[in-house]
Amino acid sequence: MRVYRIILILLFISLGISGCKRKTIEEEFYKTHKKEGQKIIYQGSVMKRPFILYKAPFDNGNIGIGLAIFEGDDAKGWKTEFIKCNV
Repeated sequence: MRVYRIILILLFISLGISGCKRKTIEEEFYKTHKKEGQKIIYQGSVMKRPFILYKAPFDNGNIGIGLAIFEGDDAKGWKTEFIKCNV
């Protein structure tokens, strides 16, 4: 019975750790960009650095283009490194 408890505890710990990271770039993007109307236009990479170009609506009604650069990988999770938005 004790072995089953230890296995169950290790299973919950491993699921908790793996659930903390975001598996895809899109999940990281939409987590950090919660504003309504933001839509991914293009996704690519330059020199193994993935980036996203996205449509970014402003409060005054204008629509701009934003750039988000990411670091990480699918195994370790993704993190937004740089965000720039222009009208």
